[in-house]
Amino acid sequence: MACLMPQRLKKLIGSVALVLFSIAYFWFAITVAIMRLPGLATPWHLLFYFVATLIWLVPSGAIIYWIQAPPRQRG
Repeated sequence: MACLMPQRLKKLIGSVALVLFSIAYFWFAITVAIMRLPGLATPWHLLFYFVATLIWLVPSGAIIYWIQAPPRQRG
């Protein structure tokens, strides 16, 4: 079944989802960093934040891809 959502509504939903996901994910990542990284050397901190950012890119890229997809036509 084709999704016939108007492009403007799709962009609004996707933008809100991206902002909410980003806030939740970075809150989680920073909480993990505060709990696990104290006392470790700076390279471990950099590696953690690099990996956390790469993990964030996958779902946010999917949301952006969904927002930018052209609307499907009926029939």
